[in-house]
Amino acid sequence: MSALKRITAMAFVLLALQAAAPARAASLQVWNGWSWSDSGTVDFYGPVEFSYVGSGQRCDMRMSLSIVNGSATVTSASFTGNGNCDSLTAHALPWRFSAIWQYSGSVPPVVAAPVMTPPLYSVDIAGLRIAFSGPFGVTCPNPSGTATMTAYLDHAYPANGLVFSATLGPCRLQTRSSMALRSSTPVKAI
Repeated sequence: MSALKRITAMAFVLLALQAAAPARAASLQVWNGWSWSDSGTVDFYGPVEFSYVGSGQRCDMRMSLSIVNGSATVTSASFTGNGNCDSLTAHALPWRFSAIWQYSGSVPPVVAAPVMTPPLYSVDIAGLRIAFSGPFGVTCPNPSGTATMTAYLDHAYPANGLVFSATLGPCRLQTRSSMALRSSTPVKAI
């Protein structure tokens, strides 16, 4: 009987480990007007706040993604708004979308994020470097390094939401309270 108990206990342990394992990594698809495709382009546009040691700039950000065979990279990123927003420049492009996983944590995933349409996916955006030639003349995270930020993508139709809040050395980049960047065309993680 003790062997049966051990086998049963091991079965429960294996089931618990399998249940605790994260969802599989995903790839992206973009709507091309008539079907889902593993390759294409999409822009995300919306309100962000960029701050350096507490001094913030409210800007609009546009990120252009290129999706090739399900893998995405940010090919350009720009900031507009007041005069200081125009002095923000993306460096070290392309930034890589990596580690796309189905998100199962608290909702909203970012403090003060808007209501997001499930399923949500966490996305690591790697290789970020942003120069701020405005009043501070700083590059974040630093002039030669890069940072990774985690963003959260929802499945809203017809425009996906993307939210994030990231520390880039002495700087912070985040979507504005209760707002998200919205996609120019639908994308989905599969």
